[in-house]
Amino acid sequence: MTLLYTLHCIVLHCTFPQLGAFTHPDAAVRRRAIDLTLDAARWAVELGAAEVVVWSAFDGYDYSHQLDYGEAWQQIVDAFREVSGGAGER
Repeated sequence: MTLLYTLHCIVLHCTFPQLGAFTHPDAAVRRRAIDLTLDAARWAVELGAAEVVVWSAFDGYDYSHQLDYGEAWQQIVDAFREVSGGAGER
């Protein structure tokens, strides 16, 4: 008996290897996080996924008074502006 299975990707989950990726003080770490997210978006398009989940649960904003929140917010906004347009049209 031959069984055939079809695998569909509906969501691609992107987690960063370094804490505070989009708000990290080192611009190179922020760049790697943006590039990783862009790669995830391209893979999502290739696999037919409808969305990419970017989980920033440990992105530094949860450490009270340990960062400049205005600057961190702008870094996150800038990162999402870049990645939201980088995957191409579906």
